[in-house]
Amino acid sequence: MSLTPLLERNPVLKDLMRQAAYWRTLDARVKTLLPANLHAHFQVACIDEDGTLVLWVGHNMAASRLRMIVPVQLAQMQQLDERIRNVRIKIQPPQNRPAPAKQAKLSDTARNSCRETAAQLAHHPKLAAALEKLAKVADR
Repeated sequence: MSLTPLLERNPVLKDLMRQAAYWRTLDARVKTLLPANLHAHFQVACIDEDGTLVLWVGHNMAASRLRMIVPVQLAQMQQLDERIRNVRIKIQPPQNRPAPAKQAKLSDTARNSCRETAAQLAHHPKLAAALEKLAKVADR
């Protein structure tokens, strides 16, 4: 499927695609200047209005390494885009992933033991109710 007809009808989308291609290219070119073992750990984010090339880094170790290496490569990075005056390394916070749902898995013997114990704990109603609830949840 070709996007060309859609891009020709929508100049905003066309400009957005052009910009995305530029940033992908700049990211690839910056990575050629830095050690290959760091490539997976950072990406070009933007060039600020003051000419700062911002690199998003995934973790502290890669950020420390880049902070040591980037000043040596600054002149070559400036040749990639005339707007680049300096480079800033920013650690990108990890994306929040929802916690996996907890799943109680009890054997038949364990569920039966919970029920039997709950029946014997009439003098501790809260504990008995908790054991009954555990046995019911594990039935599902």
